[in-house]
Amino acid sequence: EVLAYTFTPDEEGYMMSPRRKEDFHLWFEDFECLLNVYKRKNLDNFLNYLEEECEPVIFSTGVKSYVDLVMSLIDPTRKIKHILTQEHCDRIVEEENDIDEFVKDLQLLGRDMSRVVYLDCKPMAFWLYPENGLCW
Repeated sequence: EVLAYTFTPDEEGYMMSPRRKEDFHLWFEDFECLLNVYKRKNLDNFLNYLEEECEPVIFSTGVKSYVDLVMSLIDPTRKIKHILTQEHCDRIVEEENDIDEFVKDLQLLGRDMSRVVYLDCKPMAFWLYPENGLCW
């Protein structure tokens, strides 16, 4: 959700989607569903900036097949070269607190953590590395 939104074109998805025309339609074979993809405003400029100024990495809680499909649409020239997906996440389950979330272990990046900045739209994503996170 930091780079793009995806919604099913059914009534529930329609109610949550941005009030503009979708940028792409995507058939997601794994779940046999159609998705509408909405790029965030100025996404192309943001991706250009990231490519020029830093080493961008996508670290998504989405499954690999879904992330690969969406990224092929929103970043067709592969400005972002590194992608980690749900398979690289840790799952935190605390039934007594009604928590069942995937979190990202930034150590998997193999980078100096003092130079890692992490953008996410879910506060739970910062469970392991709150000092590196910026909530979007």
